[in-house]
Amino acid sequence: MNKIILTIVCLSSLFLISNLAVADKPEWVEKPDRFEAENFVKQKENELLEAESVLNKSEKLVEQMEKDLLEAGSALKKAKNLAEQKEKELLEAKSALKKNQKLAKKKKKELHKAEKGAKKLASKKEKARLKAEHKAKNLTKQKEKELIKAESALNKAEELAERKESELHKAKNALKKTKNPTGKNTKELSQSESTLILEDNDLPPTH
Repeated sequence: MNKIILTIVCLSSLFLISNLAVADKPEWVEKPDRFEAENFVKQKENELLEAESVLNKSEKLVEQMEKDLLEAGSALKKAKNLAEQKEKELLEAKSALKKNQKLAKKKKKELHKAEKGAKKLASKKEKARLKAEHKAKNLTKQKEKELIKAESALNKAEELAERKESELHKAKNALKKTKNPTGKNTKELSQSESTLILEDNDLPPTH
């Protein structure tokens, strides 16, 4: 394309120069003056130089345009690659976001489940604690009743033992005071002592 533009510029310049030469040719015939002819040649040389300068500028402009076009193509390619890279990064970011959202949803569900389980376990432990506490209170009351009952039985046993001991003491005193040569009263008192001893053996043990 650049060569076509350069060719067009060259042809245009040559066409311009040839037209000028043809248009001024009658002046050479009509005015064969040497001085004017030299001036005319110089003028045409100047015009040729100007045309060559225009051609050089055109060539430089074409080269610059080619360079700019290459740079623009390179920039376009870089921009396209950058756009593709950014699009790829965007897709990766969307994919990562989707995964993170799923993970967050899963963790939230697990947390809710754990909290529910913890509440259920705490409620279960609280019920067990209350039940154990109630059972302990009932057992304490029962043991207190048993203790009171045992203390009452102990007091009664002590009273009975004291009473029996008093009766035994009285019986011994009565035995000492009795004087019977035949031994009849002594035998009766011995039987009384045996009875008292047997009754003492029937008493509950004291602690």
